Amino acid sequence: MTIWEAIEERHTVRQFTDEAVEEEVLEALQERIRALNAEFGLKLSLHANEELQLWPGMTLFFSSGVENFILLAGPHGSKAAERVGYCGANLLLLAQQEGINTWWIGGTYSMKKVEGEAGGELYGVIAFGYGKEEGKPHRSKDAMRVSRYEGSEPEWFSRGVEAALLAPTAMNKQAFMITGKDAVVQVSYKSGAFSDVDRGIIKYFFEQGAGKENFRFADAE
Repeated sequence: MTIWEAIEERHTVRQFTDEAVEEEVLEALQERIRALNAEFGLKLSLHANEELQLWPGMTLFFSSGVENFILLAGPHGSKAAERVGYCGANLLLLAQQEGINTWWIGGTYSMKKVEGEAGGELYGVIAFGYGKEEGKPHRSKDAMRVSRYEGSEPEWFSRGVEAALLAPTAMNKQAFMITGKDAVVQVSYKSGAFSDVDRGIIKYFFEQGAGKENFRFADAE
């Protein structure tokens, strides 16, 4: 599966079967997590065959079988939160390429049960496994509402925006704006509880759609 196919086919899944995730898939995720932690200074961690304690209402009406998950943890601060979003998006698409489904959980889980295991500030959780269904596309805004390019818009920018619109965001608000000029791109996000994480997610999806070689982010170090 190509990265673009993964972007298009990834949908949120909240109900999982009891089928065990293959060891080679778990190792692929673990290897990527180790690399991301080393590169970005995070504390992402994988937990397999371990039930995630969700809010009672979630398990009663919306979800089931959440027994594999990744804790998205790192240092405190907005920059760390953005890096968590960026790296979490990387893992979402890797999981899709490996044939498993995912659910990015912002806060509907028991913090007390997992904070001790996180090893840092916890920004969210990615549940994963084999979904009872493949999920459905979320409602999406029009590209003109979330992007603006100064001058003649290149194809790479359009593809990046298209990919960003397929990314998960808190409450599916898609409260971002992507602006471009020449080969420089700026991603802003409306202030909110998960805005820094969401900005990181959008950046990763945009980058995969646009092609990293075609541009740079305005705030790139």
